[in-house]
Parts: sequence; structure tokens; C-alpha cells
Amino acid sequence: MPRLTPIIFILLAVRNTEGAVTPVVTMSPNWNNVYSGDWVTLSCSVGSVEVDKPGYYYYTWYKDGKVYMYEKSIAFTAKKEHSGVYTCSVGSGIYSNPLRLHVISGGTDFRPVVTLSPNWNKVYIGDQVTLSCSLGLSEENNDDHYPYTWYKNNGFLKYGEKIQFTAKEEDSGVYGCSVKYGIYSVPLQLDVITQGTLS
Repeated sequence: MPRLTPIIFILLAVRNTEGAVTPVVTMSPNWNNVYSGDWVTLSCSVGSVEVDKPGYYYYTWYKDGKVYMYEKSIAFTAKKEHSGVYTCSVGSGIYSNPLRLHVISGGTDFRPVVTLSPNWNKVYIGDQVTLSCSLGLSEENNDDHYPYTWYKNNGFLKYGEKIQFTAKEEDSGVYGCSVKYGIYSVPLQLDVITQGTLS
């Protein structure tokens, strides 16, 4: 099984001698080897300077040296063609350090699956909701008893095989889970709506 190499980021924007800011690229999940189907977010940041000058910076992403996208953050479900070297700039002509992303095919034996009860992704406020994380036919492969880890909108949510709650509007979001090897489930979008707005 390919080793997933952790990436450690120091979230500090660096000023050069002319006072321009060097952007920093961060990645979630924080390792540069991911599997096809993993949810990946790349962010370009100049740290606290963004707070001082909101809207001042224009973000440009490059992939393998070519302009890729004009956004502060980019997110995607990883495919083989997403492999490459990513950098960003903020209009100062200064580029971030490169980040190499390697998308690995396979690994589905260990890919967890998120299931939702009730089995539709639009629910009403007040509905009882259960999200379950499972390795399916490979459940026996969790012999190391790795914890089930839940994420919401790419941020850590909680540990546990299941999440149960009475739906509130703030429960809307993108949910995913992982079990081991840094392999993530396919993300699941949950929308919590008020009565009469389900279409």
C-alpha cells in the first residue's frame, strides 16, 4: 500500500525585502498522496495581511506552470488528471512554494462509505438524522481499530461510527468520514430545509 506522506505547513506569510507578501499554499487532507475519489481542498493565504486589506489580493492558481483558476481556494473530488504541481500568487508577482499532488488509483478496499437515514439528502428541520460510516465488505480490515473520524465542510467534526441529531438549519453542509490510511469517503451533501420548501 503506498505510503501517505504527511505535509506540515507553517501558516506564516513572508514579506520580502520590498515588503511584498509571499503566499502560502495549504492542503486538506494534509498529505500529498491521495486516492481517486478523495475530497481535496487547496487554499492560498497571505495570513493576517488578508485581515488588514480585505479584498485587496487577487488570487491566481497555477498547475504545472500554467494558469489554472482565479480563486482563493479550489476544491475537487480527486481524479488522476489532478496530479501535478500547484502554486499560487496574489498579484504581487511572487509565487508560493510549489505543492506536488499525487492522485493514486485504487485503494477502494479501504474506502469508507457514508450512509444517511432517511436515505435522501434533503430533510426537514426537526427530522431525526443518522449518518453512518462503514468499510462495508472490508470491515474486517479495520483490525487495528482505527477511530472513525467525521468531517463537516472539510473541518474535523467528531469521532465515532455514527452521528445522530435532530436536524437544524445549521446542520446543512458536506459530510465525510475516514477510518484509516488517510482515505476519505465520497462527500455527502445534506440540506436541512423548512416545511414546504422541498422540491
